[in-house]
Amino acid sequence: MPSPVTLVTGAASGIGCAVAELLAGRGHSLVLVDIDDLGAILRDRDDVTRLTGDVSDESFWTENRRHLAGLTHAVVNAGVSSAGSIAELDFGEWRRVMATNV
Repeated sequence: MPSPVTLVTGAASGIGCAVAELLAGRGHSLVLVDIDDLGAILRDRDDVTRLTGDVSDESFWTENRRHLAGLTHAVVNAGVSSAGSIAELDFGEWRRVMATNV
């Protein structure tokens, strides 16, 4: 049986990084995505693809479509926040937050 192929967004730090390391230890091939540099995360593995880009940018996914072939799992972990209440956010800022988080 082939190993699972798992996408992890927000993989450069925190929960995303920890999940990637856990899944790698369980035999998953990984596609790691973050807007920040993925640095040395799992650099010793040949079955890890690292993509740096904005998950809310449709062209990022179009340009990297070839790396998504065969995905069996996804950990959609990338997220951003904004200061202030929803009622105080301008529409552009609300869209930025929602485009990343959803």
